[in-house]
Amino acid sequence: MFRCTEKSQSGLCPALLRVLWTLRFFTAISFLLLFNHAALAEDTSDTGNPDLIHKNWEDTDSAKLLSWSQVNVPKDKKTLRLQLGPEFQVVRRGEFLIASDLDSKRFDYLINGVFACCREIMGREFFKRKPTKVVTVYIFKDRNSYTNGLKKNFGMDPISPYGHYGHKKRYIVVNYSTGPGTLVHEMTHALMAEDFPVAPIWISEGMASLYEQCRVENDSIRGEQNWRLPELKKTIAQNGHTPLPELFASNTKVFRMMRESLNYAQSRYFCLYLEEQGLLRKLYARFRDTAKTDPTGVKAIEYVCGKDITTVEREWREWVLKQKWVKPK
Repeated sequence: MFRCTEKSQSGLCPALLRVLWTLRFFTAISFLLLFNHAALAEDTSDTGNPDLIHKNWEDTDSAKLLSWSQVNVPKDKKTLRLQLGPEFQVVRRGEFLIASDLDSKRFDYLINGVFACCREIMGREFFKRKPTKVVTVYIFKDRNSYTNGLKKNFGMDPISPYGHYGHKKRYIVVNYSTGPGTLVHEMTHALMAEDFPVAPIWISEGMASLYEQCRVENDSIRGEQNWRLPELKKTIAQNGHTPLPELFASNTKVFRMMRESLNYAQSRYFCLYLEEQGLLRKLYARFRDTAKTDPTGVKAIEYVCGKDITTVEREWREWVLKQKWVKPK
């Protein structure tokens, strides 16, 4: 747990503020958690689908190859060290038990910088209920370590070259060579699982995808434009996108099997639209608290936007078509 007894005028402890300012220093004062999806969009030879990176292993056919009773996910430091060996560092940060074979400098930066900052901010801005059980996090330094680690510890080949979150066993695996945004994406799933366990897939993947590329600004986390925009703009311009009420009513199977990449793009950019209107945090809280009678979130959206869903969708479409994204060099 990130703790500090001394508070600044902003209400955050000086140690966290130093983390925030350190993050702001990178990339001209704003730090981008680059998931490197731009490259992924062009090269998906490992998966055939860039969005397989966010599927729970339990939802895939490969899960059937190994009984869950055989999968060992340690929940204490001693057992995790024994599982992984001396080349891995293991730390406990609140509800997260984290292991990595990164060198000490990069590991300290990741855990006490990116991880601590985003976990604190998302917990403060979105998730009022913290995980009550340990979430084990495996951060592998590169592709070889990631591939070998999954084979050794889970008896599986990677379902993606990047990482995934295992809901039932409460674990995260990350190939860190893809960038820290992978960890932030999967951490969002782990935090939301406790706070909003019945969240439909559109908001779960929408928010996780939003923060796979983000910046820390004024003690808050904000999504950035990313590679999903061109496909979405083209589809909207051709009136080929899924109507928002239909997207919001999609179950996991439909979301992942029918126009999956576009569903991710629509969900992400609807969350970004709400964030830029200053409404995402209000929508999340309202939706979470009223989901029993509003399982798709349409009523919550209409409430926080003050407009019917048809008007909201029209204005969102107009907003999307004005957005711009420059492919990183």
